[in-house]
Amino acid sequence: MKYLSVNIPGYGDINPPANTVQVFNYQDVIKTAVSIFLTVGVIAALIVFMFGGILWITSEGDKQKIAKARNALMYAAIGLTIMFLSFGIIIILGDIFGVNLINIPLSPSGGPKRL
Repeated sequence: MKYLSVNIPGYGDINPPANTVQVFNYQDVIKTAVSIFLTVGVIAALIVFMFGGILWITSEGDKQKIAKARNALMYAAIGLTIMFLSFGIIIILGDIFGVNLINIPLSPSGGPKRL
């Protein structure tokens, strides 16, 4: 009869897996903070890009309005560049210290490293 039944992994195990309970995990807090920072930053930069484009379109040839629109587009581009550079620095520092702060693996082994 046991050969005719379907084996479901983990079903019927008495012992829970080791290291499943953690009260506070600082890596998850940092991951969440970084993802929120990047998401809000990218959305804000896209809004500034759209605002700068609308200013440029509605400038009607006025040099002050064109300069204001150009500055908005430039600041949005600089902000996006700084955000993505900080994202890259966070990934590199996490890889150096062996902490996976973001779910993008740099190492060829792939995946987060478990302790």
